[in-house]
Amino acid sequence: MSELKKTVSLVLGSGGARGLAHIGVIRELLARGYDIRAISGSSMGAVVGGIHAAGGLDAYEQWVTGLAQSDVFRLLDWTFSGGGLIRGTLLMTRLRDLIGDCDIETLPLDFTAVAVDIERGREVWFTDGPLFEAMRASMAVPSIFTPHAYRGRMLVDGGLLNPVPVAPTQRTLTDLTVVVDLNGESVEPPPLQKLPAEVSPGLLARLRGYLPGGNGDAKPVETGLAMSDVLMRSLETMQAAITRQHLAVFWPDVVISVPKNTCQFHEFHLAASLIDYGRQLAAAALDAAEKERARGTTVIRRCVPIKRSNETRADAYFDDRADRRRAEWRRRGTGPAAAVAAGAGQLVQPAGGSGAEGRLAGRFRTGGRPLPAARASGGGRSLSAAYPSRHPLHDRAQRHAVRRFRRARR
Repeated sequence: MSELKKTVSLVLGSGGARGLAHIGVIRELLARGYDIRAISGSSMGAVVGGIHAAGGLDAYEQWVTGLAQSDVFRLLDWTFSGGGLIRGTLLMTRLRDLIGDCDIETLPLDFTAVAVDIERGREVWFTDGPLFEAMRASMAVPSIFTPHAYRGRMLVDGGLLNPVPVAPTQRTLTDLTVVVDLNGESVEPPPLQKLPAEVSPGLLARLRGYLPGGNGDAKPVETGLAMSDVLMRSLETMQAAITRQHLAVFWPDVVISVPKNTCQFHEFHLAASLIDYGRQLAAAALDAAEKERARGTTVIRRCVPIKRSNETRADAYFDDRADRRRAEWRRRGTGPAAAVAAGAGQLVQPAGGSGAEGRLAGRFRTGGRPLPAARASGGGRSLSAAYPSRHPLHDRAQRHAVRRFRRARR
């Protein structure tokens, strides 16, 4: 068992059949002794995460790994009205029979399914109510599944606005945040070998032309792609861009990236290979994280939301920021030391000083270097000092801060 036994917030991204890799990730985390306390997911991530939270992952894995390609198509109830090709009723009924229905608030861990209100253009987080209603809303891929009407809203796939929903997990205090991104950079050769198609010619073969990777008649001559290939690749491109933005903002501890050319959107018959591949990727990412932690190197590379009780992480971030500022001052030849070198009238030695000088030393932490005191005035919280800084942003930033304070007082 790993020496790094910690609680985990798990973020499961959207990506169709590639979402079966989530099962392998969960298996690897549990095998290493991690305690999953919170799960948030979009689309297929909400499905797998909800099933695990409900305690049905074993039954679901056994069922899905036994599906052939023809079995997958038999689970789809086709429709040509209602805003999509598939209703999804047969699939959800089968999952209910397999797992058993329950409410989100009764689950043993914090679970959030993310969907999008297509009429208002907003994210919707489901943290209570029937589990399978939330899952159905989150997996409603536009044009593939019909939108789901629930709680007076018209809901579609949560991956449209939030393919890796890290934010819902921030309310749960855990040691690590692990993100599984299903729209990673493509690799060559593709990770999995595709199995030959099992669908015989006929109606299903013609309908496959409207599905990703199909070979039907709906192929633009200019691109050689099926209509739904264009749709799904466009969605993947958009989601990949949104994912990069979210990871830059939240900067989770571990990111497990599944290449987007691992399989096509509908290739659920590759379940066993996808689960194994997800576990391999999780093992590699967790090994790297554990080695970094064992070396004692914790690098905070972005300004992330810091939990109040996580004092060590906060200290590391602020120390890192101070080091970067000092390095920038040395490079530019600016900052307090440069101001002293340039000369600023009367100088005072802060070390061992009293009154205004002592308070200046405590505030600016100069390490014994002299400070300009030409305009040192006031006392207590109003104490201030001015020096001729050469930093191009210093004076402007100070003026903006004063203006914001005055506007707030009005």
